[in-house]
Amino acid sequence: MENKEFENGILKQVKDLFLFSCYTGLAFTDLLSLKPEDIFTNDDGMKWIRTSRAKAGTSVYVLLLKRVISILNIYNQDSEYIFPGTTNQNINRGLKIISEICEIKKHLTFHIARHTFATTITLMNQ
Repeated sequence: MENKEFENGILKQVKDLFLFSCYTGLAFTDLLSLKPEDIFTNDDGMKWIRTSRAKAGTSVYVLLLKRVISILNIYNQDSEYIFPGTTNQNINRGLKIISEICEIKKHLTFHIARHTFATTITLMNQ
């Protein structure tokens, strides 16, 4: 999916949001509530997200990998929120279409992105 280009703007957005969550572990609600001021550059020059979980209110700090930064660069940093509003239902509908186009046999939902982060990004970088 990551290497597939989509002409349809909605499918591009669905892919971007899904991949952003795969690389950050942010839940759908937390991702949509991200604001430009939640992104900061640390003293070492690395970019981070500093936010809090909507569900639990706990603080979250996430190092931004290059792929995440490239996704962020696509979206308007001048808006109140980084990503345009949508619904989880619309994202999951788009993921169904993407999985059919990419011939992914697994039933994709947005929540799977968080599992991907946990099993791929986190465990591989121990």
